[in-house]
Formats: sequence, structure tokens, C-alpha cells
Amino acid sequence: MSDVVNGGGGGDSERLQAALVRHFDHRVVSSWLSDLECEDMSDDTATLSTTSPIRRDTISQRFGPQLREALMDAFQRQFRKVRIVTRGRRLSDDARKIDALKSALAQAPLNARPAASASPASKRASDRPAVGLEDLSSAVSPHATFDAYAVDETNDLAFAAARQVFAEGAPPDIVYLSGPSGVGKTHLLFAIANEHRSRYGEGGCLYITYNALQNGTVNAVFGNNMMSLQRELLSKDVLLIDDVHLLQTSPRTQAELLNLVNAALASGKRLVAAGELTPQKLAAAGFNERLADRLSGGLSVPLLAGDAAHRARVLKKRLSIMDASPRIDDEAIEYIAQNFTQSLREAIGALKQLQLAGADLGEKIGRADAERILRARALETRRTPSFEETAAAVAAEFGLTPEEFRSRGQHQRLVRARHVFVMICRENLQESFPRIARFLGRDHTTMMSGYRRAQALVARDKTLREQIGRIREVLWRSR
Repeated sequence: MSDVVNGGGGGDSERLQAALVRHFDHRVVSSWLSDLECEDMSDDTATLSTTSPIRRDTISQRFGPQLREALMDAFQRQFRKVRIVTRGRRLSDDARKIDALKSALAQAPLNARPAASASPASKRASDRPAVGLEDLSSAVSPHATFDAYAVDETNDLAFAAARQVFAEGAPPDIVYLSGPSGVGKTHLLFAIANEHRSRYGEGGCLYITYNALQNGTVNAVFGNNMMSLQRELLSKDVLLIDDVHLLQTSPRTQAELLNLVNAALASGKRLVAAGELTPQKLAAAGFNERLADRLSGGLSVPLLAGDAAHRARVLKKRLSIMDASPRIDDEAIEYIAQNFTQSLREAIGALKQLQLAGADLGEKIGRADAERILRARALETRRTPSFEETAAAVAAEFGLTPEEFRSRGQHQRLVRARHVFVMICRENLQESFPRIARFLGRDHTTMMSGYRRAQALVARDKTLREQIGRIREVLWRSR
């Protein structure tokens, strides 16, 4: 079957849409799935159609597994394969155009020669629909506002940079927010979009993910309407582009993003981008050097991962905009902040689970409730300690400073501490001898010898076994 088809029947499509409403958030349905139609529902293959290549690619990449569940719900059978294709023009429209062409040819003089037709390639380009902004835009969480953002020294500059978008008289500039996953970059982009909507109404601000930008660029290039796409984007007052570091394998999209950045600066538009890598690290990773330089030359601000106190503030902010029943006390929030440390998203997810599971507990959820409800989640997501954390725990147990621990000293307490460090790294962290050796500044054969000596000591020394037990408890207690 071709990837461009004519529309199918309505009965199956109505059943599909009813199932989509049950299985997806209403914003996802309205943004991406509302035009899905059933084209062919064979025994083991479901062929669905949508109106644009961008929608087709996005649905396939983002919603595949959940779409299979919706299909099973709608038709009460399992489909081995689900195809998403682009819906072509209706047959009746084509038939009318063919009839009109036949009539024109019949009335033309016999000696009249038809005009030279366009090449097949140009026909394909002109027939391809222009990329619309409705296909590029992504939903924005209405709860992610500036007021709901917890500000501290790890993100205060980024917060100020985001607010500067609305500063009176501020010169237009590129704002680039960088930092690891879960530190609040997307929240700030959403906050800008929500603030712009509250001040100026709908339509003036556009939030785009890297995936939508990539798909839009590909379709615009093949459709020979890249300039049209750029004009559409620049019709917005503020452009927000998320996860630009994931464009690393798309040099053409990087080049078009550079053109967009230059055009935005020239036309006085605001462009705010976010990614995990700093501009310098983007360039080192093989990114377009001119694009990395442009981002570096703008207002480039890093966000850092916060500590437990910062995570607790974020959770309290988030709780203030969630349903207040049941009430979660500060000790339960502190437990989440101390035990879910990989990212803010992880901690917020634990908070949501606690609120949902604690609905039957009455008016208040305390630390003991949080420990019981989230125990399995905490075990699944606990982070493996780093070399630095392990070394600090071992040094503390043996009464050494970090500097003494990594020194070249050979007294018995220091040597034992190093042997224990090697054993824990090898058995609990699952690290290789060469990596352990690089951390301590020694060769791997020394680490192998130290591991064997640690095993022999543990077998006959009860005190050392107890010390190792306390070190392991410290390392994994908060994970």
C-alpha cells in the first residue's frame, strides 16, 4: 500500500476516535490524533491515515504503544502491525479535475500544442503541502508558570534570563538555557509561553520540540518550501525550542536552525532555546560550530542540579497547585527530596504517586506513610554511588580526610581503607579494575592485588566486616 491514500470509511473511524478519547489526554487528541481515520483494518494490520507527514511521523514515534491499546479497545482484537500513512485528496475531487481537463482538451484546436509540463520532481514538490505551525507546535502545561518555579542559587540566573523576555526596552537577544535533565529548563520555556498568553493572548508564542523542528525541516526541504516555513516561524513574537542537543545527528536541521536564529535576531524577534549541553560542549560533540557560537554569543545560562533542600522547595511549589487532599506534610516531602535524587521529574513523579496512593489514608500523609508507599519505587530508582561518594564514605569510616585517602601514604589504616574502597567498587559498584585504578592514580594490577588482600582480611576480621557494612549502609541509605 502506498504511503499516500484516499480516505476510508467513517464507522470504523468513529469507533477509533471514541477509543482515543478514552486512552489519551484530551490535549494530545486535539493536537495530534483528532484527524486519524481508519483506511484498512485487515486481519492483522491496521492502516490509519492522517493529514500531514509531520503528524504521521509524530504519531508513529511518540504514541505507538498506546495507540495499539486504543485499537484493541475499539475493535476487540490484536493487530500485529499498525501503519500510519498520509491521507491524499478525495477521489471525487480528483475525478472533477480530470473531467475538467478532458473538457478543456476536447474544446482545444487540433493543432494546439500543450504547454510543457513540469518535471515529475517539481510536481512532487509543488503537490506536497506546506508545513503548518499547527503541525509543529506542542502542548504547554498551564501549571508551569513563573510563580510555580522554585528559585535558588542553582537557577536564579536562568530565571532572570527567562523573565527578561518581557523586560521593557531590553534588546532582542537569543537566550539559551543549558543543564542536565530535570533541572527546570522546560518549566521555564512553559512559563514564558504562559506569561505571554496571559499578557497578549493566544497566538504570539510558539513552543517547539526538537523532534517537531526536525520533521518540519525535512518536509519543508523536500517540499521546496523552507522559506515559507521560516516566514511562518518568524510571524511569532517569541519562539521556544526545546532539547536542541538532540539535533546532533541532523546537520541540515542545525543549519536551518542557524538561519532561523540569524533571521530572528535581524527581525527583532525573541528566541529561547534549551538543551542539556553548553554551547562549548555542543561544538565539541560535533554540532554546527556557527550555531554553537551563536548560542554562546547570546544570553547563555547554565542550570545546575539542586540539593535536597531545593528539591523540597520545588515539591512544595508543585503541591500548592495540585489537589490539596490528602495533605502531605513536610516530613514526607523531605523523604522524597532525600531519596529521589536523579532529577526533579523523578521527585515530582514520586509526589504524584504518594498523593494518589494516599487518598485513602485520611487527612494527612507523614514520613512513615511515604516510606511505605514509595519503598518499591525508591528501590527501583536508587542511584549507584560515584567514586567520589564512595571514597568520602570510606575515608570518613577510617577517620581520614579525602586528601589523605588519595595520598601515597602506606600506613596500615590508609592501606586498609584503600583495600576496602577497591572491594566496594568492584562488588557493589560493578566497576572495572582499570577504572578504579584511574580514580586512585595507580595501575590496575595494584587494584587487583588490593582486592585479593581485602577478601583475605574480611574472611578473618570481624571488625573490618562491620566497618564495610556501615560504609555500605551510608552509601545506599539515601538511595
